[in-house]
Amino acid sequence: MSIIKKRILSKNFIEMYKDIFEDPVVQVCFDNNAWIGGGFARKIGLIYNRIDNNLKEISSQPIESVIHYFHNESGDIDMFVNSQETIDSIANDLGLVKEIGKKNYSFSINFNSLDKIYYKSPFALNFSKNVDLFSFQSTRNLKHFIVQVVNKFMFKSIRECFDSFDIYNCMYAITREDNQYILHYDERAVESDTNKVIDINHIDSPYLGNRLVKYIKYKGLKLRETKDN
Repeated sequence: MSIIKKRILSKNFIEMYKDIFEDPVVQVCFDNNAWIGGGFARKIGLIYNRIDNNLKEISSQPIESVIHYFHNESGDIDMFVNSQETIDSIANDLGLVKEIGKKNYSFSINFNSLDKIYYKSPFALNFSKNVDLFSFQSTRNLKHFIVQVVNKFMFKSIRECFDSFDIYNCMYAITREDNQYILHYDERAVESDTNKVIDINHIDSPYLGNRLVKYIKYKGLKLRETKDN
């Protein structure tokens, strides 16, 4: 098993992305000990470790690189939790109400005050800024993004979460601990991204094929050649 390493994200670095980290949905998730995992955490990890290999022309522009992730790659922020109780607590803190005997949440006045749109998908509770689709697509800034609170899969730890990912390149996470933001990453993920190769962890996911296409076509990586591939 490879090692998970940690780095404290500097205050100056977080300040560049304060519109994201101070977003009310993101803050409530962190308040409930949820963590960011996968794509957005990877993007932050690549920038912070100075191996952002998405597009050479924007790799030296950390803000534009994240905007590109949201608007050109249709990226979002995936929040992971360890229990259904945590999901319920997040929903309650955001002003969503679950009717007795039902699984879905409904709106309340408190939620509407956040100026957010909420909708449910098969895998997550989804939150985005309350703007129309055209505005979302045409306004390129750090205020327009989707937060997905994953409720289909729950994990006791970041290690367990990482082990569920089909490729090592996704094994990045961000937590908030004692008012500091901590980047967690599998050492094999950084090694693979540094060498610009896709490293497969397992083939159990039905989405592996689509992910490989995305990472090869849009992220500039090549498939690592091993006997397991």
